[in-house]
Amino acid sequence: MSAHTLKLDAKLMKALDALETKIQALTQDADGLKTMWRQLDYNGNGLVSLAEIDKLVGERYPLLNKKPALMRAYKHATGKSELASTDCALVEFPQLPALLKGLFYYNRVYHVFDKIDTDDDRRIDLAEFKAGFAVLGLDKKHKPDAVFNTIDLNAGGIILFDEFCAWYSQYGNEF
Repeated sequence: MSAHTLKLDAKLMKALDALETKIQALTQDADGLKTMWRQLDYNGNGLVSLAEIDKLVGERYPLLNKKPALMRAYKHATGKSELASTDCALVEFPQLPALLKGLFYYNRVYHVFDKIDTDDDRRIDLAEFKAGFAVLGLDKKHKPDAVFNTIDLNAGGIILFDEFCAWYSQYGNEF
């Protein structure tokens, strides 16, 4: 597959932009933010779990329903970069803006990652990475193997979504 065929779906990115504008407008005032919070905190306990976020996103915002992106946004909002399966971090109301911002940011990153991951195994190997250079905006002065090795933090020979996110945000595509 040639690099020029890996262009991001402009229609999808436009839809993400439109949804983000809609949600930003909803949350511009205190009442809108409280409304969004009540939608998330459906059990009314003042805390939002990953399950509650997943439920709302799945039901009302399917465009944002990419599980790796959702988990990364959740970790970002709670300040827990590493969560064991037994950990239970909860989002509080003051963290809602970070959660919303993260949902859009990490979904965009996921779409870039997914476009490069041509075999849909949720991992990017070196061949996929080289083919995806155009999507990343990297030019010929960058050496694909060296950049790949910089991203592949655990030297596993593949780039996982978390590794990709860490590199992508440092590369100049921050919040």
